[in-house]
Amino acid sequence: MNIRGAVALITGAGRGFGRAFAERLLEKNCKVVICEIDSTTGSKTANELNNLYGDGSAMFIRCDVTKSADIDNALKKTLETYKKLNILVNNAGYLTETNWMKTLDVNLKAVINFSKKALPILKQQDEQTAIVNISSAGGLFPMSENPVYSASKYGVVGYSRSIADSIDSDKMKVLCLCPSFADSEGFLKELKASENYKTIKKDVESLGVLKVSTVADVFLKALEAQNNNGAVIYINPFEISYKFPHKLKNSKL
Repeated sequence: MNIRGAVALITGAGRGFGRAFAERLLEKNCKVVICEIDSTTGSKTANELNNLYGDGSAMFIRCDVTKSADIDNALKKTLETYKKLNILVNNAGYLTETNWMKTLDVNLKAVINFSKKALPILKQQDEQTAIVNISSAGGLFPMSENPVYSASKYGVVGYSRSIADSIDSDKMKVLCLCPSFADSEGFLKELKASENYKTIKKDVESLGVLKVSTVADVFLKALEAQNNNGAVIYINPFEISYKFPHKLKNSKL
């Protein structure tokens, strides 16, 4: 996929993976929409990116991905400002077993809702388009201490593979990235200090800790690769590989 000049909307883009994805795209002369629930973080990130890559390169839109009205607004403002949408990145995530309904709302239901609302727009574009859904290593392997989180991420993998089979792969593709944990902007430090860490410590130790830059590099390579519609990519400190590769014989990362 030729991504130069593309317009991308990224959820949870204020920091971590989302911001790193935005930076990789901006390096390719794309425009990025920073969708973020935290207004302070989102606007700060957009301002910093505009300073680095030029005014108008990034736009912040406050978006709670669990609210359909916010999704509609984000898509509407993207089209009003940039006149097109080429790439949707469903990156926003949430991890808790206590408020498990919210985990499902953010990690799975919002991915489905945003994708369904964006698909008609993406299919209308003259250029190639893509949806990139960010799952987790927990969407490929059981997380005994965090079963709802794992279930939500398994759902993202299944949904991504299913919609990939329903689109014209000459014009569009759907990708799903499954990274293990990454130490982004003090994430692990925050996690270790939280009440959640007792339940996730085992999973962090078994799945490993990545550099955010590693995931961002795979994200860009996967977008630019050919013949990889439906790809599910497992990323950990020791391995980067396609899962379910039977349909991807001619694609390389």
